[in-house]
Amino acid sequence: MHSLRPCLTVFVIVFALCIGATQSESAGQDIQVNCSVSDPQKMSFTFIFNTTGKNENLEFLGIQNRSKFKLKIKDFVYQKEVNALMFGLKGKTFTYLVKLDKAQLLENFKLNENVVCTHKKIVKKKIVKKTFAEDELNFQKGLTAYNKEDDATALKIWRPLAEKGYAKAQYYLGIMYNYGQGVLKDYKEAVKWYRKAANQGDAMAQTNLGVMYSNGQGVLKDYKEAVKWYRKAANQGDEWGQNNLGWMYNYGQGVLKDYKEAVKWYRKAANQGNASAQNNLGVMYENGQGVLKDKVQAHMWYNLASISGDKYASKNRENLEKKMTASQIEKATDLAREWLKKHKK
Repeated sequence: MHSLRPCLTVFVIVFALCIGATQSESAGQDIQVNCSVSDPQKMSFTFIFNTTGKNENLEFLGIQNRSKFKLKIKDFVYQKEVNALMFGLKGKTFTYLVKLDKAQLLENFKLNENVVCTHKKIVKKKIVKKTFAEDELNFQKGLTAYNKEDDATALKIWRPLAEKGYAKAQYYLGIMYNYGQGVLKDYKEAVKWYRKAANQGDAMAQTNLGVMYSNGQGVLKDYKEAVKWYRKAANQGDEWGQNNLGWMYNYGQGVLKDYKEAVKWYRKAANQGNASAQNNLGVMYENGQGVLKDKVQAHMWYNLASISGDKYASKNRENLEKKMTASQIEKATDLAREWLKKHKK
């Protein structure tokens, strides 16, 4: 420039299951059972048990006629020798027998062909220790090199991190391709890495991806897609995402033109010290767009933007002063001073 609780029919479940021997006997295997009844009740239910665990506090979770219900499982017993389990339901007098060998269900010991049962092993994710801390340490080493303009070292450190999914490294790799730092400038490659980081929730990458869509760099120009990514970043508090989203509302790019919404996002960014947003907010006050026309407020924001380094703000302030009284300028200067005091970092 983001209940009802139905009555349950007595039944015996019989379904196929193959329990592997890959886990230790002490750990057992977690098994999830899922069954659905198509007629007449249109009921489905699921529960999980462990082949060697105590299986305390198990729950029977079901849906009948779009109403969810949950019952506690009691007196649960699993006998590996006969490959079967038995349990009751709290508040119910029935005992349920499950034999783990066929994909069938019996009600009152009679086969019900309207029932389909499945099962699956629950595979627990392995916990990788120290990975994040080590990756962050390496990332910081790359950042130190990058800040010293040692792009080759930064690239050497960041690329493996980016390839293994470290979002901050992906974002900076996108920057390097975007501006040709240590690599040939390649907008498509920049978009690739911005997108990877943006999809992990990196706000700065989301903003930069939005810029690529706004400018048509590495992708076809698409203002709606730009707005989508600016909004994601803005909702996370990213000042440039907020400023850019304000710009899109200001000029009706990818959204309907809405000065009030533009002012809202400019203000959020301006209050974070974003110089461009401060200048933009000054323009809105000077023109009375989305706010009441106010020369004093406009001057204050131009003044703050100028202090923050915006290249347009000083000229805007000078032109505005030609239309202001000395007392208005003095008041605006006092307001700017108060703002700086309040927002001192």
